[in-house]
Amino acid sequence: MSDLELAVYDRALFPVAPLARFVSADVTVARNARGTLSVTVASSDPVSADLQAEGARVLVSWKGEPLFSGYVVQPEGDFLLGGLITYEVEDDWAELDSLAWVRPAVGLEATTLSSLGQAVATGPLTAGTVLNQDGYYAWPSSRMSAETAVKLLLTQNLVARLDRPIVVAPDLGRGAVVEVPQVRFPRLEEPVQEILTAGGLGLSMVQHPDEPFIRIDVVEGREYPSPIFPESGLIAKGTWSRSAATATRVVVMGNGEDAERIFRGKVDTQLEARTGRVREVVTESTGAKLEYPEDFPDDQKVAKYHLLQDVPQESKDNLISTLEQALRKALTEGAPTSGVAVELSTSESFFFGPGGFELGDLLTIRDGTTEFVDQITEVRIVASVDGETVTPTLGQKTDDPTRALMEVVAALGKYQRAQARNK
Repeated sequence: MSDLELAVYDRALFPVAPLARFVSADVTVARNARGTLSVTVASSDPVSADLQAEGARVLVSWKGEPLFSGYVVQPEGDFLLGGLITYEVEDDWAELDSLAWVRPAVGLEATTLSSLGQAVATGPLTAGTVLNQDGYYAWPSSRMSAETAVKLLLTQNLVARLDRPIVVAPDLGRGAVVEVPQVRFPRLEEPVQEILTAGGLGLSMVQHPDEPFIRIDVVEGREYPSPIFPESGLIAKGTWSRSAATATRVVVMGNGEDAERIFRGKVDTQLEARTGRVREVVTESTGAKLEYPEDFPDDQKVAKYHLLQDVPQESKDNLISTLEQALRKALTEGAPTSGVAVELSTSESFFFGPGGFELGDLLTIRDGTTEFVDQITEVRIVASVDGETVTPTLGQKTDDPTRALMEVVAALGKYQRAQARNK
């Protein structure tokens, strides 16, 4: 019996038929990213009618555990006798293409002069003005556990607002305490990935065979107990690299123009002491909204004097938090880096699934005096009549041109959306 099992479900997420006679199946699951599934069946197979039904879904299990689920989005076939049909299935991670609203519980438009629409009140309101209003999502706190932050966004947007067939597991407060990002109509994937990365967590979005809903929960990475050596024969191919720091101290330029502008700095003294180098960079962060009391003198409404006594403490905290977040981001981006891109093979003692390694596990590779620790970021399973092959990937595939192009396009799209939101 195969370790890889596929089944067809309907748009209401109820089982329809097993998908047992497939010609081939190619499934990839990724940590905190969208997976893929391509399954090929004979055009004469009755299950094709189920797969072509509107809203058809496929659920994949590996060694009895749910691995992947999603909607059929692109069938392709031919008209030859004994022809084949290939079905592309979109990972349920695609639910994160939906937007993170500023106020998920209310409508988009302001319906009266005194209503907020997609804005947040920060103080007493004056009808017909935007005095004491902010255009970003109001987090309960500027710092919280990664699990709490992610599940709050997903519950309010996917479950409460969009009424998707999703159940979010109870919040256990796992992961590091993170500085929450500013949220103003990005795709949910953007803040969720940022929070998960900072908090050291993974996110699971998969339907279980006996449940008519997609289950969402965070996953804590484990450390795989045994290191891998080149002599083991488990390394199919791979490279490693290291680079020095490009930033050890940062100046952030905040709100204001000319002499009014706010400046703040941060220095990684430990890194400078360790390397003997100073690398100074500058960055910008003008997203903080400066609030002043209604009767505050106009000549004192100067950005760099925003810490005056009469300014609300909440506004001061928001400003400092925004600047500090930009400083930390710049130091993180300029920190020394090391990375691996390794494809592994499996064996009787090194295998994927229950009792073996899992997606997101930390794995150590040792080669002489060189040692790297990185996560298993992808697992690809290819199955056919000839059997199954499992290929785990450690780190990122830097030699994949399709992946590189997708990352460039995604980064450009993220930048353009951020620019549009900040106008």
